[in-house]
Amino acid sequence: MKPEYQEYLDGLRSFNDWETQRRRQLTITEKLDQFRALFELNDLVPAEIQKKMHTEHLAALCRLSALLKAVHESH
Repeated sequence: MKPEYQEYLDGLRSFNDWETQRRRQLTITEKLDQFRALFELNDLVPAEIQKKMHTEHLAALCRLSALLKAVHESH
C-alpha cells in the first residue's frame, strides 16, 4: 500500500497530465478567450480581497511544503 502522501502526489500528477492534454487541444482563440475571461474576472475582485487571497494561498503552499517535507523525511 502506498503512503498517503504518495497517493496525493499521484493524484496531482494525474490531474496535471489531464490538464496538459486538455490545454494542447485548445485552439489559440480558445486560449486567448480563456485568458481574457480570467483577466476580466480579476477586475471584479477588490484589491484588498485579492491581496488577502494571495497571502492565504501562499501560506497554504508553505504549510503543504512543510508537511510533505516532514513526511518524506520520516520515511
